Amino acid sequence: MPILPLLLPLLAANTVMCRVALSQKQLFNMLEILSLRVEELEQRDDLAEEVGKLGNKLEKLTEAAETLGDKLADGLDKIGETLRENADGETPTNISEDCAQSQRQ
Repeated sequence: MPILPLLLPLLAANTVMCRVALSQKQLFNMLEILSLRVEELEQRDDLAEEVGKLGNKLEKLTEAAETLGDKLADGLDKIGETLRENADGETPTNISEDCAQSQRQ
């Protein structure tokens, strides 16, 4: 009995199994690549969320700085008005010296 007819189905089956194994390996590699891509997208999403939070904090800091600037300007205006009212025609030569003297008293 010739062996070749018996081996042909085995060779065909082996070829099919090799193709299936290669296909499985290719699918596994594709899944691994997709998994890495999903992780990358999740990291980008997390990064975008952090950037949004930082943007909100920056906006709040900007508002606080504007408020502080407004209060400082108002305070300086009031100091100027008080100095003008208290001057009675006299201009103090050294405001810091006057402040130091009033603190000593």
